[in-house]
Amino acid sequence: MRRTLPMLILLFLVRAALAADLAPIALHDGWPVRDLPADPPEEVTLATEVVWTLDCGDQAETLVGRLRHAAAGHDGRLFLADTQMGHVLQISPEGEVEAARGREGEGPGEFKGLYRVMQLPDGRLGAVGGAPAPTFVIGLRGELVFIDADDDPASHWLVGGDPGSVPTTAVRDLRQAGGRLLVVTDRTQVSPPEMTQVRELSLLEAPDGARTVIARQLWTTAMDDVAFHERDQFSALAYGRCDLAADGRVAVAPERDRWLVAVGEPGGTGVVWHRPIAGPVRSDDQREAAREEQGVADLTQICERDPVIGRVRWRPDGRLWVEPRGVAPRPGCVACFDEITADGHLARRVHLAVDGAPEHGRLQLLPDGRMVWFEGFEWRDDAFEGAPRVRLLRLAAPDDARS
Repeated sequence: MRRTLPMLILLFLVRAALAADLAPIALHDGWPVRDLPADPPEEVTLATEVVWTLDCGDQAETLVGRLRHAAAGHDGRLFLADTQMGHVLQISPEGEVEAARGREGEGPGEFKGLYRVMQLPDGRLGAVGGAPAPTFVIGLRGELVFIDADDDPASHWLVGGDPGSVPTTAVRDLRQAGGRLLVVTDRTQVSPPEMTQVRELSLLEAPDGARTVIARQLWTTAMDDVAFHERDQFSALAYGRCDLAADGRVAVAPERDRWLVAVGEPGGTGVVWHRPIAGPVRSDDQREAAREEQGVADLTQICERDPVIGRVRWRPDGRLWVEPRGVAPRPGCVACFDEITADGHLARRVHLAVDGAPEHGRLQLLPDGRMVWFEGFEWRDDAFEGAPRVRLLRLAAPDDARS
């Protein structure tokens, strides 16, 4: 049985998951550091255009539940993970629902969760269970289950390695470039009187999911110590802070409180980009909200600043977008990113404009350059009026940029 549990209860349930000997792995050890300026040389607004809109209200032709995640498919298709209905919607290039693929369950070929979905170049459609950091779910094995074109069982990969006798392998993020996956996992191992939270960044290769751990962060504490600090529990590899480029490069923001982005080449070498920027200072209300979310006793356990970096996302042209925390998008825009060229120069800050977008929504950037805007699916979207919907976006003409 799966149950989402606070860390304190988790400690007593995973006593049987004895810890293996593990060591931290820093992806960027020994890499040269290149300093970038704090401020971008220019700011521009990039217009987007709507490719299609999928209405998901009560009057929709296909019953749609809560949509969590999107994945690019073959020939312009899109896959949407419906965590409420327990299947994956296959959307045509024109925005029509073509099929409801697979189903969630515990049997062979059934998805063991729909936190992330993806399609391999050979056509296999996969889905995996997970949870946003710092949530832990008893029973998650990190099992990426694939079905074939006929929705029959195809294969499965353990993206976090051996889940152990009491599995707690939570997938935090999954990024794809062709037949390669970059996966962030968290799991807990116990060796009384201590427990260790294991946070790993792994590369997996098709066709069989061969796995290589390229970064590992460990947090060890006494099992009866509940006075942890937010900084200790922060999973720097999660929250969308890493990505895999089409050419095999990996980008990771490895620290919470410093603007660092490590960019690794396929051969194992790399460079670390650094900017002299601190995270935004939190207000008293923001710190109190963070305390409640983390479930800690008092504000002394909560950081005074937000993390300095948000999402890290490669563009199809080899440029990297890094989301600056604490910078509000321009009016009419839904997100902003600092753009770094392929050779490591800070080029500009881009604000993404979406016509008619509500104040509350969620933007997902796809590896092929398209974007998905979700409206009305989040529990914080109470202010949203109207039926939930999904919009597939793309950038307008390249010269449609306003400074």
